[in-house]
Amino acid sequence: MFPEFSLSERYQEIYSGVGFGLMLISSCRETASPEGFAPYKKKYLRKMRKRETLAQITERIKIYDTFFQRFGYPCPLTLHLKRTVNSGFPMYSLFVDAHFMAEMCAGILVAVTDADKFDGGLTLDIAEEGETCKGMGGRLFVMREEEIVLRDEKEIVCVLCPLIFEYLSSITTI
Repeated sequence: MFPEFSLSERYQEIYSGVGFGLMLISSCRETASPEGFAPYKKKYLRKMRKRETLAQITERIKIYDTFFQRFGYPCPLTLHLKRTVNSGFPMYSLFVDAHFMAEMCAGILVAVTDADKFDGGLTLDIAEEGETCKGMGGRLFVMREEEIVLRDEKEIVCVLCPLIFEYLSSITTI
């Protein structure tokens, strides 16, 4: 069942008109990529490389780039797109690969977190300086003022922008 979802007043004041998509999937298990996934990825890579499609994806990524510049960060999608167009989709795990394909094929930023750990309703909110969040894998993230976060009724459950992406950009060679 989908939890109750809301936007905090602070989010609406600071980021009026900035929306995020939210999709919850439960009971996921890490598994090997199914037969046919590699050809599926190749098919979408060919489609993505077409001039018209690539132009549309690039335009959407420019919107994110402008948003990230507001905080003084590079947008990770820009580098990921260049790498993907030149080298193809990476192969890590089914979760990571599907996540990455969603970002690259649509030109949208996707955040991932474990929905089975949510406690109650969810709120798209703004972090206070120094708040913390444990990311997938247990890494502790320390928030900066005005970062966009997703909270359940107890804590921050997902950092949407931008500090997590500074970290990911510094460790990712995708």
